[in-house]
Amino acid sequence: MKSTTGANSKRDRGRKGKRVSRRELAEILGYSYTSIPQMKLPCEPQGKGRGTFYHTAEVIEELIKRKVDERSVDASDLKQRGELAAIVEREINITMKTGSLVPMVIVERIMSGLAISVRDSVMSLGVRMASKWVGMNEQQIRESCQQEGFNLLGELSESYESAQFSDSKYMDATETASEVETE
Repeated sequence: MKSTTGANSKRDRGRKGKRVSRRELAEILGYSYTSIPQMKLPCEPQGKGRGTFYHTAEVIEELIKRKVDERSVDASDLKQRGELAAIVEREINITMKTGSLVPMVIVERIMSGLAISVRDSVMSLGVRMASKWVGMNEQQIRESCQQEGFNLLGELSESYESAQFSDSKYMDATETASEVETE
């Protein structure tokens, strides 16, 4: 196969990058062969049925330009983002004033307790189920494990319902949260 790379013609002299075929460009960029024409990249058509060549430096420059254009933000975008941030801030303030926002300290305590419960339950699964698994085949063991997982999740969801936010626990955590905020 004839190499298509390098400055192999007079028109390529002075250009940066390598002159490559569509297949080579797809391999370099990590795209599929068929997606290259759809990307509308700068190319050098060779005539009917003779293929198309690409200069890697020009293609990479074009792809970088497209990425920069995608990320550029105009004034209207900034205004919309500012308005959205103001709306979110107002919503947070309202939820804080109405008491419907749960302090982070409470969430941390609940999640820590939940993580410990899950770990302990999963770690004890083998000990609890070993005698049942002795006479089972692989499929039955999988089904048994799946059922135990559902049971575990059901038990945890029942134990971590709204009881976690009862007044006494909530007040203790709220006091702790206010102490943390003042430090």
